[in-house]
Amino acid sequence: MRSLSTLVFEYCNSLILPVGIGHLPIKNLNISGSEMPNSQHAQDINWNWTFKLVMGRTLIF
Repeated sequence: MRSLSTLVFEYCNSLILPVGIGHLPIKNLNISGSEMPNSQHAQDINWNWTFKLVMGRTLIF
């Protein structure tokens, strides 16, 4: 999985991305049309992966 660079999760219901995803060298991430949890607790947990250094250096905005 160290060479994984693109993830597509389009139109997923209740999409929750694991924290470990932030350790992957993802360059392209597509979550368009996906439903994210809307409680504050669920949102905090769901976005933890964004704080990991690897993806922070590789993700193209």
